Amino acid sequence: MNQFQLLFKSLYLIQTIKYARFVPITKAIVHILLVTLLIIIPPSIMLVSSLQHGVTQLQSILHEDIPSFQIVDGHLQLEEHHERPYITDALIDGVFILDDTGTVTEKDLSAYQNGVALLKTEMIFLDNGHMQAVQYQFSGIHSLSPTELQQSIEQFQGVFFIFVSLSILVMYVGFAGFAYIGISLLATIGLLLRPKEARLTYKALWSMAAIAMTMPAVAFSIIDSLLHSVPILLLIMITIGLYVFSLYTLPKPKKKGGG
Repeated sequence: MNQFQLLFKSLYLIQTIKYARFVPITKAIVHILLVTLLIIIPPSIMLVSSLQHGVTQLQSILHEDIPSFQIVDGHLQLEEHHERPYITDALIDGVFILDDTGTVTEKDLSAYQNGVALLKTEMIFLDNGHMQAVQYQFSGIHSLSPTELQQSIEQFQGVFFIFVSLSILVMYVGFAGFAYIGISLLATIGLLLRPKEARLTYKALWSMAAIAMTMPAVAFSIIDSLLHSVPILLLIMITIGLYVFSLYTLPKPKKKGGG
């Protein structure tokens, strides 16, 4: 089967994992690149949506009467001391939080569906329960007043497409690298677990591992982005389970008849 048939069948047909032992490793590598492309589509959509919504809300907030603050050396500082974080839901469709104490954590923010949080070292946009964090220093915000932040947001909107493209590229490279490392480790485990009569080479085991991770990875990417956060350990365990199951259900080679 060609590259795209392999990709399509690996999304729903477990038998494809067994077939993969005959797939050249170059095709398996290309397969992983294509799968990674599929995997990053849901989080990329969420990234664009969260940033667009969050930036619009932040612009609206900066025109309201809120406690004075500034960002100095990549850290949020309120001009007046507050023992507790400033939290309000009266400014935008969602919650707005100012916290220079480090009290509010991402776990605390999970209780909110929508909003903007300016924390000690990062700003976090909430969009339908999904969080998108932007470090002040990573985004080039080192020392800014609210007025300068407003100007920076306007400049950011001008390079929004470039920023998002670079973020997605970094995400793609990171996911692909993680996949290659995981597949290589799984293939190494396969060397220890393979049935003796199967006579599988490392290349064959690597190709099988590449196909084994396809179905769980794509499914978990969709579920994690659209419905609920999924523990990465569960993804790993399902992939290993499919891999080992395929190894031990391979057709046994036919014995040559005696002469």
